[in-house]
This record gives sequence, C-alpha cells and structure tokens, in this order.
Amino acid sequence: MDFIGTWKVKKSMVFTDDGMKHLTKEEMIANDIEIESDMFSAVVVFKENGTYETMVQIPEDQIEAAKAEGAPIDENGCICVGASTWYEKDGVYYFEQGGEECLIEITEEGLLKFSMGMMLLEKN
Repeated sequence: MDFIGTWKVKKSMVFTDDGMKHLTKEEMIANDIEIESDMFSAVVVFKENGTYETMVQIPEDQIEAAKAEGAPIDENGCICVGASTWYEKDGVYYFEQGGEECLIEITEEGLLKFSMGMMLLEKN
C-alpha cells in the first residue's frame, strides 16, 4: 500500500438536504455550505518511520509573524497541529487518532479515508 507521503484534503463530510455526503471545497461553495476556515488547508504527512503529522497551512501573509513568535513553521508554510503513529498488523495498516485504531483505507478513487471517514485525502 502506497500511503507514505503527503496527503491533502480533497473532500469533507457535510450534511446536505440529501443526507451526509463527501464534497470538495468547490462543491461546498457552489451549494452555499459553510466551510471551516482551515478545513481544506490541512495536510497529513505519513512517514516511513511509523509516524504521521497533521499539518495546517498558515496564510502567506501571517507566516513571518508566526515565525517571529517562535512558531515551528516548516519549509511549506505549515505548522504541525498533531502527530501520532501508524503501524502494520497482520498485513493490514492502521494509524492512531485520538486514542483510536483506524484502518488505513484507500478508496477506489485513490483517496485515503481520514478522521474516521470525515475527510477524504488525495496524495500530493
């Protein structure tokens, strides 16, 4: 399974008139659905060493001020908002999130289910 690398949010689960659906940012805008400010700026980096980090892109005009305050901003203008581990067990891959064991599952569309299926990530 090729999940090592950087994944960005492609779709988020939202409540619509037709029930719960995964929608892209563009679909949410087209349907006048409110978007959380950093929902689509999150990226998840799965590393070969068995860890992953959830990162959020800092708005470009705020990067220098954040660095001046000592925030650990990476070379892509992101800050880590969470980190945990992933592991293999009996040929199946899992990651830990909020103390829960979550299956690393890639959909037929090539999207990785994250945050208990609330977000679908695409490989960057």
